Amino acid sequence: MYVFFKGQPNGFIQDRTIVDDMIVRGGLSRDDFSYVCTDQEAREQCEAYILKNYPLWKQANITRDGPDASRNAMVDFINSCRAWSNAQPCNPLVLEGIKPRV
Repeated sequence: MYVFFKGQPNGFIQDRTIVDDMIVRGGLSRDDFSYVCTDQEAREQCEAYILKNYPLWKQANITRDGPDASRNAMVDFINSCRAWSNAQPCNPLVLEGIKPRV
């Protein structure tokens, strides 16, 4: 993904933990950084984020036997994540802001 520092291009990284480390070591703010993913990175991050919150077994259980409220919350969350991955540009910090309803 491409990383920007205070709005200026700052290179390409494969793992955002590099920037997280820079923030800690350099006393920087997370707000100083922004990211833009490629389409493939966005799809992969979206899938991983969905599965982190709703593993396949949980999706199957909710779809099969879950109450309507749980099913609707899961569908809304997945649709929001998919909308993020289809938008351009894709900033991973925005994806992290999408939370499932409890």
